[in-house]
Amino acid sequence: MEVDDRPNRPKKPMLTYWVIAIIVFLLLNTFVFPNLFRRQVEQTDYSTFLQMIEEKNIGEVSVEDTQITFSDKSGEHIYKTGTMNDPDLVNRLEEAGAVFSKPIVQQMGMLEYMLISYILPIALFADIDKIHISGIEFAYRTPKSPSSNSRIMVLFGGRNWDGDKAIKTFNFEELADKYSLMLLSPSFKDNEYWQPEKWSGKALKSAVKLLEKKFSLKPQKLLFYGYSAGGQCANLFYNYMPKEVEAWGLHACGVYPEMPLKDGVQSFITCGLQDSDRVRISKAFIYKYRENGGKVIWKEYTGGHEPNIEALQFARQFFSDILETRKVLYVGEDETGTVISISKAKEIDIEFRNYITSENLKKLWEAR
Repeated sequence: MEVDDRPNRPKKPMLTYWVIAIIVFLLLNTFVFPNLFRRQVEQTDYSTFLQMIEEKNIGEVSVEDTQITFSDKSGEHIYKTGTMNDPDLVNRLEEAGAVFSKPIVQQMGMLEYMLISYILPIALFADIDKIHISGIEFAYRTPKSPSSNSRIMVLFGGRNWDGDKAIKTFNFEELADKYSLMLLSPSFKDNEYWQPEKWSGKALKSAVKLLEKKFSLKPQKLLFYGYSAGGQCANLFYNYMPKEVEAWGLHACGVYPEMPLKDGVQSFITCGLQDSDRVRISKAFIYKYRENGGKVIWKEYTGGHEPNIEALQFARQFFSDILETRKVLYVGEDETGTVISISKAKEIDIEFRNYITSENLKKLWEAR
């Protein structure tokens, strides 16, 4: 494998620069440019308001306890005036064709819009960088406080996803910063990349070694998580390199190894109930895997094939337990949802056992 092994650039505190820039933008938009790029609410008197009613030039109107906010018929101007004792006001407004609404809000300023829509998302992910192995791009994110003890978590996105999309979608940044994880995600494209023995497995191993060298990391076992085609990668890559993986998890997968490894590491599989084919295929694999000694948790969610927020929350808690080396406390049964102490595990048939490592994971698993 051809490796991009150029000298590492000093890591710039980009997030700090972005935060400063955002603060400057907010201050400018609040104090310097208050009249730019937005509709202003103009103060007017009650007689002007009445005249506009007579001219039927009222668009939206909101009558509150102490003020009336209204727009002209075109909607280009917004006005406000104080209230008066005017019992017939509502009838005259209706006759003028006014539309009663909730309080009329000023439009967002252009600078605010740009900040929220463009600048802030860039700032949040400004610490995502790239490396290349034989022309294959890998995105990676370093934790806030990297050290030689930082570990690597590999995120496999959906089919043909770019690596930075997977990092952004899975939202493992808080987990990564807490446990000093390097998030690494390949931008694999077709060519049967989900079969690691062909070429992608070697590419991933090279990327891991490059990161270890680049940041002087101690070689440690990896963590795998994947979605859809990336779920295939999570379990097939584990099967390909089991001695280098501590735990794996996935969501919405429909392909598994025909011969699962015996006594596999802790793992979990989640899927949306409406993704029925993958549910069926996943369950068939799980029962077989458990009979071979694999400790895999199964959890179903409402919804279909799309990434699931609750499933990602479960994933974060699972890996948190792994990183804190928590021991198994409970065993849950697939069909009934019953949870019992690990000391009574034999009361549940092995093919239905879910090994649960914390109270938090238990609550998430029990949620239906």
